[in-house]
Amino acid sequence: MADLRARAAALLEQLTSFPAVSGREEPLREFLKEHLTFVDEVWTDALGNLYARLKANASSGEKTPKLMLAAHMDEIGLVVTAIEKSGALRVAPVGGVDLRNLLAAQVIVHTQGGPLPGVIGTIPPHLTQAKDRTQLPSWDDLYIDLGLDAEAVLSRVRPGDPVSMRREGTWLANGRYTGKALDNRAGLAAAIAACEALAERCRPADVILVATAQEEVGMRGAVVAAQSLSPDVAIAIDVGFADMPGLARRETIQMGKGPALSIGANIHPGVRELLVQAAQEAEIDVQVEVLPASSGTDAWPIQVANQGVPTGIVSIPLRYMHSTVEVVDIADVAQAAELLAQFAAMLTAERMGGWHGERITGSTE
Repeated sequence: MADLRARAAALLEQLTSFPAVSGREEPLREFLKEHLTFVDEVWTDALGNLYARLKANASSGEKTPKLMLAAHMDEIGLVVTAIEKSGALRVAPVGGVDLRNLLAAQVIVHTQGGPLPGVIGTIPPHLTQAKDRTQLPSWDDLYIDLGLDAEAVLSRVRPGDPVSMRREGTWLANGRYTGKALDNRAGLAAAIAACEALAERCRPADVILVATAQEEVGMRGAVVAAQSLSPDVAIAIDVGFADMPGLARRETIQMGKGPALSIGANIHPGVRELLVQAAQEAEIDVQVEVLPASSGTDAWPIQVANQGVPTGIVSIPLRYMHSTVEVVDIADVAQAAELLAQFAAMLTAERMGGWHGERITGSTE
């Protein structure tokens, strides 16, 4: 587990260094193409998903299960909507951006000619009327200052250019890591580390890691990937709300206590039970995350793809979601990776018995 923890830590640092605003994930996708050298096959699709396959290397009976591990690679961000005569950039949100986190933020505008650093300016409190100091700004009040004159801005920036948040990752005490886009680079790091471990282990199933695109704007990549792959089983790896001041215990999972296994309508009971068994085999502590209806993760469109896919969710506790100071515990990420690897090593055709329904009467022709 110590080696897996070190690997997960290194992956977190690498993955969070890349911008991947929803719909413009190419910088991270290109890195993954070069990095995933331990798999048997890598490909992409028209929507921008990246797939990496590890072929089964052990017999599983008559059928070789196909396991999809889905972890979204995109992040929330902004998009340039207009350029003012002054050179200031007007923007709109891409995904669930919280206005409270944007005041005085540092950003990067990704132009055709290369990235440009900028800031989201704010009116000094000295010049703000008292009644406005307690009010959130509107999107019309926000603009990006690139430090360039209007002519230079007009020559380099176009409406539609994506904007990512600028924040270097930092290690806090006790193995906690903070930065932007840990939703869902933490899940992606766990999935990659799991596949690296599986490359050296017995695999009765084909394992396809999918770094999905556009999760933050409607889980679109997962829709395409699930319909394309038609997996027998799928696990979505994402982040869940971790304990923090101001939130009730029933609303959260605890940091440093291991990954959470979701339970609810979006989760197949048989898949969850095998995840529980895998956690016991690997001596991993897991938590319970109750999701009564839709999970809001890639698991939702995967579950209802084609004729239905038995689906589970592994959640990594994360604080301050959709901010630039998200926090995870590296132990939780490493344990999620080990859990996924153990699950894949245990997934056989026999264990899937009954997961895909049965014909009671009538012909199959």
